[in-house]
Order: sequence, then structure tokens, then C-alpha cells
Amino acid sequence: MAGRLFFLVLLALVSGMFTGCQDTECASRLQVNGSPIFLNGINYPWKVYGGDFGGIKRWKKTGIATNYQTYDREFALIKNTGSRVVRWWMFPDLRGDGIRIEDGQVQAGPTLMNDVQAALKLAEKHDLYLVLCLFSFEAFAPERTDGGIRIRNLEDILADANLRESLLKNVIGPLARAIEQSPYGNRLLAFDLINEPEWALKGKNPYGDPVYYPLDSVRPVSHEFMEAFLLDLSYAIREHGSARITVGQAAPRWPRAWKKLNLDFYQWHIYSWMEEKAIYREAAPTELCAPIVFGEAPVGPLISGDERPTSSDAESERSGPGLSHREDGLPGSHTVPELSTNPAVSFQSMVQTMERNGWAGIWVWSFQRPVPDGANLDILKPTFVP
Repeated sequence: MAGRLFFLVLLALVSGMFTGCQDTECASRLQVNGSPIFLNGINYPWKVYGGDFGGIKRWKKTGIATNYQTYDREFALIKNTGSRVVRWWMFPDLRGDGIRIEDGQVQAGPTLMNDVQAALKLAEKHDLYLVLCLFSFEAFAPERTDGGIRIRNLEDILADANLRESLLKNVIGPLARAIEQSPYGNRLLAFDLINEPEWALKGKNPYGDPVYYPLDSVRPVSHEFMEAFLLDLSYAIREHGSARITVGQAAPRWPRAWKKLNLDFYQWHIYSWMEEKAIYREAAPTELCAPIVFGEAPVGPLISGDERPTSSDAESERSGPGLSHREDGLPGSHTVPELSTNPAVSFQSMVQTMERNGWAGIWVWSFQRPVPDGANLDILKPTFVP
């Protein structure tokens, strides 16, 4: 087994089909074959940043369908970790060819649907389920040129009525419809509308949550602007398919931020820098009337240390958004949390506490993380995978 795989510490789940809760009563878990389970998974999150779905022709990067064998090998490794869910980013910003603007219209790239079908086929082959993350807060960075590619600002596109409508009509709707009609469409667990939108917001939260403090790397928008965009996305998806919808929230501190979207389950990200990192030790809240997954969590137990709950420190434990990206899609630098003296016991205890307290699952960050120096994480896998 490749060395980098040893850090992927996950519980194996009973195999089966994912089905949404249809009961009128609120459920704290998603279901497998009618039984509520604690849902474990991993963030892939990309092989080529912004290029897995649609490629990046100018950089000679192809999408999943053209490079199927490479992704196939990595999905085999993911399967061996005990993962059942793979959270995979599609259009973190607008550098890739999956979304194009031509003649005043947003269009799907020529290979986008083939790449989506290839991703679903991979999931079917390896008995995995996908959470496809459509956008990320990074798409709200100022317009710029990188490697000869013009990377547009998403707000500018959404502010243009023709571009906004064509994005929904020519990309999001057909995407949802293609997955609904695919022979492997059951392998989509959910659409994640956007990764960590709170880092691209400014001003007050209208539902009583804390105010927003955006990252310096973005050109922030109001909550109302983001909410309207996410409502548009959810309407387009639900008009053309039956997929679940979630939002990858940056932290648990904004629990009511997206209640208007009628999410099928909530997804909160949790890292050691957060003052609310111990929330998993409490019973999962029931007032949201939906399961709550920890959609990103560190590779190992949450650790104690200096609290840095500001947006500028959001990436202290997570390689990726906000950092420079190499052409191979991997971040330009990595920051890895320290592990406890006995990481197997600490991580296992954390996961068991989450499960006991009614949380819906945990998806670790990430497949592409380097193995921490001196961390013999291969001892952990037998702890969690029978």
C-alpha cells in the first residue's frame, strides 16, 4: 500500500444503497437500505484543481474520462481505507474548461458530461458514493490571469442576467438531469452547492448567527446575494433530478445560515483552530431537523493549542483553498496538525463520541494530504477497517 495511504483513517460501513429519510419526523442520520448509519468518507478533493471535470486544455490537463485509469487506481486506494463517501470538487473557481463562456452564454465544456459519467462509473466499480461539490468560495476571488488563463470572478457572472440564467439552464440543469438518467446515478449521494461560502461573505447574518469575516483573498458579497445564488442552484437541481443537496459550511458557528435552502443534510467543517472544535462532544442539535455531517475534519484527532478562530487562519490545518496551486492540482504548501501520543485511541475516541452523540458522519481531509513526519499512521487502519 502506498505510504501516503496510511493516514486515511476511516471506519468501514456496511454496504448498501443510500436512501434519504422520508419520515415526517426529523432524522439524525442518513440511511443505508432503510437503516440509519454513521456515514464515513473522505475528501478527494481533486486530482487536477479545477480540471477533473472538463479538463484544462491550455495546461494540457484532461478530465476523468480521458485519464480514467489514473483515477481508477486512486479510487481503489480510497476503497481500501474503508471509505464509503468521496467528496469531490467540480468548479472550485472558473479556471477549468468544464464551464465556458461563449457568445454571451455560459456553456458546459465539451467533455464535462463524459467526465461526470466516468466519475459515477468509478464510484459504481468501487462501491463508493459521491458528493459533488459544485463551487467554492475561491470563485469569488478577484478576476485574474494564471498561466495564460483568464479566471473570472463568479459574482461578475452572476450579476449578468444572461450569464446567470445560462449557467443554470446550460450547465446545472443538464448536469442534474444527466446524473438522474445515468445507469450509475444512484452513486450520487448529494450535490454540495458550494464549499465554505462563509469565507466569501461580508456583514451581518440575517438569521442571528455571528457576523461574517471574509478572507483577504476574495471579493466578498452579502449573505443575501449568496443565498439567492444557492437558491437558484437548488431549484435547478431539483427541477431536473432527485439528488440531495447540502452546503459545505466553513464552521459550525453559522448553523442557521442556509436554513432557507431546505437542505437534505447539513455539513459542518471542524478543525482544531476553531473555538467550537469540541462541539462533537455535545449531542447533535435537533432544531435543524436534518442530519449533520462533519464534512471536513483533520487527519487525526482534534488537538488543543492556541485558538485562532479568524478567517485568515482558516487554512491552518487544511491544505488547499486560499493557497497557491501547482499545475498538478496539489497545493503549493501543506500544514499538518500534530498528532497525540496515541493517535489511534484519540481518533477512535473522537469518532465514537460523534456517533454516540447523534452526528451523521465524518469525512476526513484529505486523500492528497502528505503523511505527517514521524506519524506511523499505518497502525490506525486495522483499528477502523475490519
